[in-house]
Amino acid sequence: PSTAPSTAPSLAPSLSPSETPSESPTVPGTVVINEIMINPDPVSDLNGEWIELHNPGDEDLELRGWTIRDNFVAHVIDDDLILPAGGFVVLARNGNPTANGGVVADYVYNPNVLQLNNGGDLVQVENPGGIVIDTVDYTTGFVIPEGASISLEDPSLDNSIGSNWCISTTLFGINSQFGTPGAANDCPMS
Repeated sequence: PSTAPSTAPSLAPSLSPSETPSESPTVPGTVVINEIMINPDPVSDLNGEWIELHNPGDEDLELRGWTIRDNFVAHVIDDDLILPAGGFVVLARNGNPTANGGVVADYVYNPNVLQLNNGGDLVQVENPGGIVIDTVDYTTGFVIPEGASISLEDPSLDNSIGSNWCISTTLFGINSQFGTPGAANDCPMS
């Protein structure tokens, strides 16, 4: 994939030297919703939506039995899926890189069940015990670009706050989309 930067704007406001972004503590078994392609373009939503999860911990996590959901429906991960310590996995609606814009998916969920609303929605991750581990509600306070993912500036930041996200600037795959699926995010620190 190409790494040519674009001039996509940051979603984060400038902070004065005395201000710091809100941070979330890392606990064992934590999974962070780290990047979301909500509105792919020119690839259709049906083919191009994806969610990247990050494991900031020191141990690999098995995600079989975990649940991902939006405002309306849930999908239980029904296959072995290891989220490596310090690593990433990409969950996608379509696993064919030719059709999905060039994303290499680690797991493909039912495209007719989980659909990300371009006008606002939530993404939530629950462990097999039904405990909510992470939630991003991008209904208010978030900018949803076309053809670019939104990326958490740093996995330690509170991802429920829109100003802790930026618009991805790294060109990837095919069809001139921007994002870093399966890799560290490309947000400039504000």
